[in-house]
Amino acid sequence: MADDNKLANIDSFPAIPTLRTLSLNKNLITSLAMFLRDAPVKFAGLGYLSLLGNPCCPSEIFGSEKEDYRRLALGPR
Repeated sequence: MADDNKLANIDSFPAIPTLRTLSLNKNLITSLAMFLRDAPVKFAGLGYLSLLGNPCCPSEIFGSEKEDYRRLALGPR
């Protein structure tokens, strides 16, 4: 678990192929596409991921706006 650590990406994480669960809630991850590109390389066995409270994952619980969902659906421009 690495919740609430102001992480913007997973560049500093070592490769942990046996990792099954990763919780990165309340960090500063802004690019879901980048994260999903890098995660399978670092965490080949990952089966559960939680990114709640990151800018890349809108959630009504954390006060997201409708535009956040639109941005996620459309991807980067």
